Parts: sequence; C-alpha cells; structure tokens
Amino acid sequence: MEIQHFETLKIYRLRFICRTMSLLDQGPFWGSALHGVLGQNLYKHFCTNTNIECADCNTRADCKYRQIFYPEPPAGHEHATKYADPPQPFIIQKDMFDKVVFMPGDQFTFDFIVIGDAINNLIHFTEAFARAGKKGMGRMRGKFEIIQILYDATGAGNFEPLQAGLLPLPLNSNDFFNLSHKVSKAELWFVTPLHLKEKGQVARKPRLELLLNRIFERVNLLNHFYCDGELIGAAQIVTDNIQVNYQLENYAFGRFSNRHEKHLKLNGMIGKIALQGDLTSILPLLQIGQLLNIGKMATLGLGQYRLSYG
Repeated sequence: MEIQHFETLKIYRLRFICRTMSLLDQGPFWGSALHGVLGQNLYKHFCTNTNIECADCNTRADCKYRQIFYPEPPAGHEHATKYADPPQPFIIQKDMFDKVVFMPGDQFTFDFIVIGDAINNLIHFTEAFARAGKKGMGRMRGKFEIIQILYDATGAGNFEPLQAGLLPLPLNSNDFFNLSHKVSKAELWFVTPLHLKEKGQVARKPRLELLLNRIFERVNLLNHFYCDGELIGAAQIVTDNIQVNYQLENYAFGRFSNRHEKHLKLNGMIGKIALQGDLTSILPLLQIGQLLNIGKMATLGLGQYRLSYG
C-alpha cells in the first residue's frame, strides 16, 4: 500500500474553548448539534436567495455556503458522477461520554479538524460558531461564547493559542509516514459510535480490511478534492497475519435532522478493537483515521477513536 501518495494531505487540528452564558443541556451527540448550528449560521450569513431551493438557484456555483457545506466536484471533473457528493472538508470531534449539562460560567471544548484549502474558510467557521453561541444551542437553547482557539501542529496534543487573524500550521505529515520502529500491538478505543455497513448490514465486528479500506477511501477523497492530491485506485492492504480482538457493544442513540425535519434513530458500536501482529505498514492509516473518523456521519463525529500502540 503506497501510503506516501497522501503526503500532500494537510490536516489542521483546532480546539475551540467555550464558556456557557446560560444553562446548556446538550445531550451526548454534540457533533450533530454543532454541525447543525454551523450549517444554519453559514446558510443565514451567505444565502441571498432563501426563498429558492438550492438545486434551483442560479447562483449556487458561487455560493460560499454551498462550497463549504455541500461541496461539489470541479466543473469538468472526470469522475463528477461517481463523486457527486465529496466529503465535507471538516470534522467535528467530541467524546460522547463527556459532560453534557453546563451551568453558566462553565467551560466546554470541542475539536474541529479542517482539511487542505478549506482552512481559508476558518474565519467563516469561527464566525458561524460565534453566532450560534449568541442564539443558543441544545434543548435549553443554551448560550455560549468562544474564549479561545488553539491548534496542534504536532499530532501529540500539544495545543498552542491561535493568534487572531492568523491561520494555524498543519500537522506534520512526516509523523504519519516515517516510523523508526516496528509496531506489534495497537488498540482502537471508539469514543463515539462506529456505524459501518457491509452488504447492507451494520457490522457488529467490522473486519480489519473493511476498517482500513474505509479510512483509505476517505483519505483519498479528502486529499484529492482539498489538497490537490492524486486520486488513486483501491488500496492493496495485507492483514493476513494480524490478530483482531473485539470488545464492542451496540449503542442506540438518536439525533434531530433539520434537513429531514424529524428525529432519527441511530445505532453503532462502542468499545475497543485490539490488534496484534506486524502493524507497521497499516499504522499510518490508523493514525490518520483517528483524526478523520470512520463510517457513517464521520463529519458529525461518529466513528471517532483514540489510538494507542507499541
């Protein structure tokens, strides 16, 4: 597997630190709520034809809201039909087991991953979250303010304050691709539900090949559409000599979809997947995957895991 094809990939890891201004009762699926208020406020700020459906709007090609929230392949793209809906160039990360009720004055954080040239929209992302804080979020319409934005350019969680008006540095891709020692054990701890389907069914014990291929596909598309990377074919991933142990449990939850105007029932797998064997060749994908999430609604925060290895 030629993971070096992804050396053009630029990942920006941000952390928003917020303070509540009133009682905030969010519920466990933070990613859904944050994604929803981000989209709503981008739409209200940029859309000039609110009485027209996006599909019928003659200015959609130049609409910043569409470009950020519903990206499309460039005009004339040779695979425009196959990849008609590229993944959004950002990912929200928030552990579903974090605190969910906050009194006025409490602080909460969430991580916001941005891919490639979408970082040039950071001011729009920040302003949209700030407007959402003034209007309120969650069942109690709890208000909040952004008090600081941090960034991590190391990949090791060493966050530094982001100066106003400046863009952060991306993660160093060499940390993903250049390993100085053999890796024989790893654990993936899923802190949000993993929802992967195989042959139309939710995978209760997803095969390692399935996990790695889904990460590969996601990285491939994000790298191509937002980092000018080459769109490459299917990965050749060898996992024959890797032992996989599953400690996963089904987790049922839900979210309200503004797009569908109804409450959606969802489920996914929570817990741990342990790997043992020669993992050196697949570790770069696992490292990138913990930043991009895996499976259904990865952008909203599902399929988020923490990786440990040795």
